[in-house]
Amino acid sequence: MLFLIDVDIDYGKLGSDPDRILKEEWKRSKELHESGILLRIWRKANAKGAIAVWDVPDTEALRENIVKMPLYPYFTDIKVMPLVPHPQFPQFAKRD
Repeated sequence: MLFLIDVDIDYGKLGSDPDRILKEEWKRSKELHESGILLRIWRKANAKGAIAVWDVPDTEALRENIVKMPLYPYFTDIKVMPLVPHPQFPQFAKRD
């Protein structure tokens, strides 16, 4: 199932070694993308978070993956929206 995830991140709380945490986050994101779980990701224009499309079997699998993200402790808000194909344009919901 596809989910749109919108997270706000408090980068100010990353502490004295933000580069290490960010590199771990990017590495984990790349792994999830290569495994077909993280389909797309965008940085918010205000630079205070990210929006991503995830493909997981259910909300429990989504939660299990999100809490393992290195930046998860710094998420200040998480919005989860399940996505279903549009009845007029189901082809848009297909994976590339």
